[in-house]
Amino acid sequence: MLSLAFEMTPNFAPPVDATGMSKLEVATKAFPSEVESAVKLAESVARIADVDCKLAEDAEMKVALRAEAADLLASAGFDREKYIQWVDNGEPGAQG
Repeated sequence: MLSLAFEMTPNFAPPVDATGMSKLEVATKAFPSEVESAVKLAESVARIADVDCKLAEDAEMKVALRAEAADLLASAGFDREKYIQWVDNGEPGAQG
């Protein structure tokens, strides 16, 4: 089960230059209505995908992502081959 919570706090006032050095006039932002925000939120949530399902369906993508993760870890000093072996063995000991 997935629970999502969103807090939207609009910024109604433009930034203020307390030093008075800036002469830039900043227009007040026109914020979307609650309905517009709700529609945008629903559209973005609709694009959320089950990554585990996608990787189970696409073996080529899974191998490519595993290789990219291994390369990134290797660049940070981790053993690339041990990481690949760990992933291939089902990630024993991983919290999930």
